[in-house]
Amino acid sequence: MTPGGVNDRMKRVLAASTLLIVTLLALVYVQVTDRQDRAIETRFMENVNLVKRLNEAIAYDVMALDTGEQLNYDRLSHDQSELFRISSTMRRDIFAVLSENGSTDIKSQLALIHQSEIRLESVLEDYKTQHAILRNSQRFLSSRAARNALTTGEIGEIDNEWYMLVSDFINDLFAYNFNLSPSIREHMLNEIHIWRDKFLPDVSRYGDRLELLRHLELVIEDLPVVKDLRNEILQLTQFPYEHLERLYLKQRESVMQHWEVMSQVFFWLTLFFAVCVLLALYLLYRNMHRLTGVLSELRNQKFALDQHSIVSIADLEGNITYANDRFVEGSGYSREELLNANHNLLNSGMHSKEYFSNLWNTVLAGKVWQGEICNRSKQGELFWCNSTIVPFLDDKGKPYQFIAIRTDITARKTIEENLIQAKERAQVILDSVGDAVISIDRDLNIDYMNPVAERLAGLELEDAQARGNLLALFDIIDERERKPESYRISNCIEKGHREILSTHMLLNRLDGREFSVEIIIAPTHDSQHAITGAVLAMHDMTEIRGMARKISHQANHDALTGLSNRNEFERILRALLHKSVEEGVDHVLCFIDLDHFKVVNDTCGHVSGDELLRQLAEILRSQIRDRDLLARIGGDEFAVLLGECPMERAEEIAKNICRRVKEFRFAWEDKVFQIGASIGLAAINADSVDAVTVMRHADTACYMAKDKGRNGYYIYRENDEELSQRSGEMQWITRLTRALDENLFELHVQKAISLTGNPDYYEVLIRMRQEDGELVSPMAFIPAAERHGLMQDIDRWVINQVLKNNVHWQREKCVVSINVSGASLSDPNLADFVICALRQYQVSAHQICFEITETAAIANLGNAVTFINKLKDAGCLFALDDFGSGLSSFGYLKQLPVDFLKIDGVFVRDMVEDEIDSAMVESINHIGHVMGLKTIAEFVESEMILEKVREIGVDYAQGYGVAEIKPLLPEGSVPNPKRLLI
Repeated sequence: MTPGGVNDRMKRVLAASTLLIVTLLALVYVQVTDRQDRAIETRFMENVNLVKRLNEAIAYDVMALDTGEQLNYDRLSHDQSELFRISSTMRRDIFAVLSENGSTDIKSQLALIHQSEIRLESVLEDYKTQHAILRNSQRFLSSRAARNALTTGEIGEIDNEWYMLVSDFINDLFAYNFNLSPSIREHMLNEIHIWRDKFLPDVSRYGDRLELLRHLELVIEDLPVVKDLRNEILQLTQFPYEHLERLYLKQRESVMQHWEVMSQVFFWLTLFFAVCVLLALYLLYRNMHRLTGVLSELRNQKFALDQHSIVSIADLEGNITYANDRFVEGSGYSREELLNANHNLLNSGMHSKEYFSNLWNTVLAGKVWQGEICNRSKQGELFWCNSTIVPFLDDKGKPYQFIAIRTDITARKTIEENLIQAKERAQVILDSVGDAVISIDRDLNIDYMNPVAERLAGLELEDAQARGNLLALFDIIDERERKPESYRISNCIEKGHREILSTHMLLNRLDGREFSVEIIIAPTHDSQHAITGAVLAMHDMTEIRGMARKISHQANHDALTGLSNRNEFERILRALLHKSVEEGVDHVLCFIDLDHFKVVNDTCGHVSGDELLRQLAEILRSQIRDRDLLARIGGDEFAVLLGECPMERAEEIAKNICRRVKEFRFAWEDKVFQIGASIGLAAINADSVDAVTVMRHADTACYMAKDKGRNGYYIYRENDEELSQRSGEMQWITRLTRALDENLFELHVQKAISLTGNPDYYEVLIRMRQEDGELVSPMAFIPAAERHGLMQDIDRWVINQVLKNNVHWQREKCVVSINVSGASLSDPNLADFVICALRQYQVSAHQICFEITETAAIANLGNAVTFINKLKDAGCLFALDDFGSGLSSFGYLKQLPVDFLKIDGVFVRDMVEDEIDSAMVESINHIGHVMGLKTIAEFVESEMILEKVREIGVDYAQGYGVAEIKPLLPEGSVPNPKRLLI
């Protein structure tokens, strides 16, 4: 087959294909047109049925209007509109299909339908108009009849008979629903004539009645018109559409036969041309296959070779005569540069002369040479090739040229090099890491162990491999339950899942040594993702877990005594509370506070105090049961939890502890001390609220034990009056602390008037503002403050506030007196505090006076004298308060360098009536003046007392009869929000 013959056959194939396509398109057109006609036919039949239903609906609507079931014309108008719309669509569908071939009968029938619809539309409009007029007439006539009756009533002639007859007549008239027969209509007209003669003798007077009767006549005359219109509508809605359906179907059948014939013709033509095309294509394919078979095979072979390999052909001198694209790309030279160039162009210098000499000897001998050669590209980059050099032999068996087929193995050589380096790095890493690494196969035989693993196993790699199985070296067991866990290694290999054994694992070696370890087991896979074994990474946790246990013990135990600490104690206390609630078991908490412990610390130092606590811890431990918990919860505070213990047994234990501690003598160097223990007992039962409440109860009971003489015990019970009083004091502590922190104290002053011309004297008094705004007298909180060591803070607060706000009183050149408690007199730093405050606020010291009570001064005589002397050197004044109440007042007075002497109000209050009291006041005043002191009489509550003290010669009078207590600071002043303590 020549190329020209192939072209001729190709043209014939194209011509047959064109005819086939045209025929196919014609067949498709016939099918599409037929489908459209069928769709129009379906829609036509649906529209015919819809037109029938709409006609029926119109007839129903008309009857419903006549019977009163339907009151408006919306539904009738809607059905009328739908009828004309559907009918128009039906006519368009018929003309779309049968416009050219349609029969005269169909067109005539369509014309009749159209005329009938036009007439129906006209009649419907007339019917709705007339019907609406009659309906309106019904409402008009009824209202008009009612108005006639009202009009008659206005002129005083109420004719009920007329109104009743007319109303009944109107109701009867419309009850016929516009279907009056001629006889009934004639009868109603006669009745109207009779009423006119009977009820209208005077037309001028009854004009409204006459007008109503005329309207009735008109309605009766119009009723036949509505009836005729209705009957015509009912007749028009009965149009025979069945005849149109039969004519349409008959005509449609002839059209369908025509399209069916056309479809058959085009189908067979299409089939014929398709066979022709297929036959021509087959013949063309067979001839072209013969022509291109060999060329295709050669191209495929060349393509495959070029895709896989670098190919070049050279002569016996090594000059290149052919180079494929891969050779050009790999070398970096163009094909023009390579052709006729020698292969030495690519020499990398990586191989020796002997290497190339062996290559050429092999090729020139007519043999195939294979090997790896490193070449250098034009850009200087090295690339490796796996080369096969095949010589071409002539008829005599001598090579005349050779072909070199090369495969680029640069990537493989790079990977091999990287693998070697990675292996070396991995070996260095495995030898350097701190974790033991062991590699095993599926049978648990050891493949590799790093040095850490060798030390952990106690064997070198060769010895371990000689033993074979991993489990022959050691077992893995659970530290808590001592059960084996080695099976998890096999499970990891079987399931192929990574496993982590991180807690409570022990490595049990053959020699009996155990190591706490964390183990990670990871399966290994081959290139086909099959599991080949596993790698175990084990981290030695022996030292860390030992430290953790030690830290855990230290976290829950007191470092000094080895007893449980407060954290552990509170944890066990909460557990006992939970047990009481769940099981109804009673327990007891013992709160122990050591008596006179501070004496040992202050006398011999903290080292002796620590030793005392250690010895007392052993004594306390010996007095409780083994199951009880002893804890140190503070400096010299201990607590005992007596589990499942009745209160009677707890009392015995408390007694034994008190007795044993009292008998104990602590010797340190040359001193011997006796210690006591005050114990508070609190029940732990189902009624206990929480741990904090139980602790508070025991603490309160412990303080009660101290108050009752120390070295004893007290049991907390509900509704205990002593405890309630103690609890009230504890609440005062909280309120006082809050008052100090939030400045809830307020300062007031009471003036002591001068009776001898001296400067005014003001005594500063403290009050506390409650949350409800009321002021609390100092007598309510001072006892609690003194009892619990808060008076020093309160005194410092008062001193700081008075001095800070000096602008409000210093310009008056008066003396301001501040009360100082006995506790503050024992404070060695208070005097320095006052001096610093005087300097800070720039206050004249000679205007500041400190009042100390006689009893406090005598109880702290040495401290009081030191305090007074130090502040008098700074310029301050002093007053001795409540003088005369003590038994040795005059004896101590000479030792106290005060400036004012305040006569106890006990003597002043009744001095007018009691001569002895008057003599005491006079005596104290005389002694004070002899010693150069100013005297102040307290509790001057009346004019008589004032006159009496003036007569005696007292310098100042103070009391409610002289001056009221007023705020020190003016309204709106804000006190200092911070406490100044040094």
